[in-house]
Amino acid sequence: MSIVLLAGPPGSGKTSLAGALASKTGWIAGSFGNFIRARAEQLGQPLTRANLQRLGQELVESSPTDFCESVLRSLRWTSNSSLILEGLRHAAVYDALRAILSPMKPCLVVLTIDSTTQCDRLAQRGELGMIDANSATERDIEAALKPRADLVLDGSSTLDVNVAKILGTLEQTKQGR
Repeated sequence: MSIVLLAGPPGSGKTSLAGALASKTGWIAGSFGNFIRARAEQLGQPLTRANLQRLGQELVESSPTDFCESVLRSLRWTSNSSLILEGLRHAAVYDALRAILSPMKPCLVVLTIDSTTQCDRLAQRGELGMIDANSATERDIEAALKPRADLVLDGSSTLDVNVAKILGTLEQTKQGR
């Protein structure tokens, strides 16, 4: 079984890459962001970026393990199936996932993106100016997740190129290289 965790700043292509990888492999794909949006809807809370970030932070601070187990349950994921999970933003969540998934080792992929491409993508989504690049969450991706990544990809590369790189890394890992 393969487990791929995608991390990166907003606009780096995590959701698009997860969809392309799922299309290529048939694996289950899920999103921390979608889980948090669904939880906000259940609670009758507004779906603003600020509220979703606050709710996500509360879920992580309350219990990273409970948060991760809830996300996995919402996807109906079982340990005998492969998984792509995008939107990883906290080292504590990564650590909780590693513990939950043990002895399986997830492949952590961090996407980077140049600021021009990121701004263009966020503008297309109407989110330009809504992202705080200096937030603790964004710093956690760069400082705590990126150094632990199995693979760092350029989010401005084509999806086909990045899917091939992920599959190649997974193959090398299986072969013990």
